[in-house]
Amino acid sequence: MSEYVLSIIIPHYNTPKLLDKMLSSIPKRNDIQVIVVDDNSDLCGRELSELKAKYGNIEMYTSPYSTHSTGLCRNVGIERACGRWIMFGDADDYYVEGWLEKIEPFFDSDYDLLYFLPTSVDLETGKCGTRHEMYVGKMQEYLHNPCKESELVLRYDVASVCLKMHSSRLIKEECIRFEENLAEDTLFSVECGIKAKRIACLGETIYCITQHSGSKTCTVSKELYDQRVKVKIRKCGMLHRVLPAKDLPCVGLENAGLQILYTAFADGMGFRKVFEYGKLLKKENVPIINRRFCNPFMLVRKLFSSMHNRFTRRIR
Repeated sequence: MSEYVLSIIIPHYNTPKLLDKMLSSIPKRNDIQVIVVDDNSDLCGRELSELKAKYGNIEMYTSPYSTHSTGLCRNVGIERACGRWIMFGDADDYYVEGWLEKIEPFFDSDYDLLYFLPTSVDLETGKCGTRHEMYVGKMQEYLHNPCKESELVLRYDVASVCLKMHSSRLIKEECIRFEENLAEDTLFSVECGIKAKRIACLGETIYCITQHSGSKTCTVSKELYDQRVKVKIRKCGMLHRVLPAKDLPCVGLENAGLQILYTAFADGMGFRKVFEYGKLLKKENVPIINRRFCNPFMLVRKLFSSMHNRFTRRIR
């Protein structure tokens, strides 16, 4: 039987200095397995060797895949994880001081997922960032009012895998794995949310998300936008298959098909792409307009919201 209670999986690509900060935030303990999977970084082999020597308790692997993919690196880590629990960290983020003592009481629990609060910091200014806010709002709603509606949001609308502790049993027995795409967290999180029997949310800040100009979440290219839309369509299909119609509004899916198509058009993706998304929605059995929830005032509000986003979101 494994002596590890927790395995932490960290994909890495070309940020050894930030990886050093992440590793320094993890206490050295014999019952914690730290797995770093390098995504074939350029010209930082020496720095990684130095980090391995500095933190003697870490396991370091290189991704065998030729394409750069955070998700595939995490899969490599999952195959080598021996702990009863699995956490995922990003190499440019870190855990806050005292985080381990806050989650340790849950190590012997029978939960499948433990959610916890994040914070964020802007690396360029050192000031508090904003990337954590959308997650904190959803978690605080569940903590203050743990009803069915807030639980659905927690299960299916908190996409970041870095903000939860996963039962190893859940991931391995259900064969849940990441995909290669650039929005790799979303489908993995939805599948975990569907298959998890018991979940909990800890009202303590555990994880710090960093933001900077080079982050994938700050620059939206057409390729990334396209992949995110396709992932969202697949997410809609997954949830349409498992949720009763009355629960769809809880996770904002009552008219998701129409919203996806209009937003893509408003964001300048063109008729050809919009038509492609329409075919994908049909393939996933996601209606473009759900007559049960066809509230004209709500539709107009969402259309205006997407028009506003067109001017605030940069797609290149």
